[in-house]
Amino acid sequence: MRQTLLSDLPVFMAVADLNSLTAAASRLGVTKSAISQSLRRLEDELGLRLFHRSTRGVHLTEAGAQFLALVEGPYQALGAARDEVQAVSGAPKGLLRVTAPSVVFDWLLLPALERLRTQAPDLRVELDLNDHFVDIVREGYDAGLRLVEAVSPDMIGRRVTGALDCALVAAPAYLATCPPLTVPEDVLAHPCLVWMIKGRPVSWDFGPPGQVTRLEITPALQFSTHHASIAAARAGLGLAYAVPRAQVADDIASGALVEVLPGLPTPLPPLMVYYSSRRHVPAKLGAFLAALNIAGGLIRA
Repeated sequence: MRQTLLSDLPVFMAVADLNSLTAAASRLGVTKSAISQSLRRLEDELGLRLFHRSTRGVHLTEAGAQFLALVEGPYQALGAARDEVQAVSGAPKGLLRVTAPSVVFDWLLLPALERLRTQAPDLRVELDLNDHFVDIVREGYDAGLRLVEAVSPDMIGRRVTGALDCALVAAPAYLATCPPLTVPEDVLAHPCLVWMIKGRPVSWDFGPPGQVTRLEITPALQFSTHHASIAAARAGLGLAYAVPRAQVADDIASGALVEVLPGLPTPLPPLMVYYSSRRHVPAKLGAFLAALNIAGGLIRA
């Protein structure tokens, strides 16, 4: 059996998982043409057709499904062995794939990445910023960051923060001319600048956990990114709900934004970094966890 068969197996596994040459190429960081060539080599080596190809994607043939069942266990064992050796060697290198909410980038991930760049210069990082939960095993990520309540119980998780305060904010010029706000319901008389995720508004909650009042907001303006809603508030267009408060801490400190009804917005659960269950943490992941610890403070099991 050819030595290059081992180099073709990751391609086969990625295409079998994603049912797409394009998606597999993106995951592995190669061209679609390279994916096709690798599959042809593997099929020639085995003398079998492993995939049905159509305009709708690629799907395993019966022989391909049988081959997958036979090689999947040994392939995962090889990956685990590689990770354990890397963990022992203490040399963080290769590609680290991380997924996280966009709202944690500026105040948490950017300082961590700066530290990581200094401590592990040979490590490459691919950071996917999105606001929905990601199955990191299925999609090939090394780690993810999400609120504790969103993390699957079969993941290994470490808290990166305590509970996250939120804040209602507006520009000083806007507040100088608007009706006063003394209770959460007063918000409804103001133009609200709302962040939307998948077509749904992020909730504006007030009160301590267990006694939450959720306002039914009619957006004056709605945005697909949190940064846009905060920028609109900074420009004096109305009220914005900062999720979490760390997003606007510098603006509040500088006076560019004023905190309205301070202490009343409901805190979010702690943020957690999660990864798949392994006996040993790979060196590249260990380096990332250490960088988060420095940037974000608390990490505990």
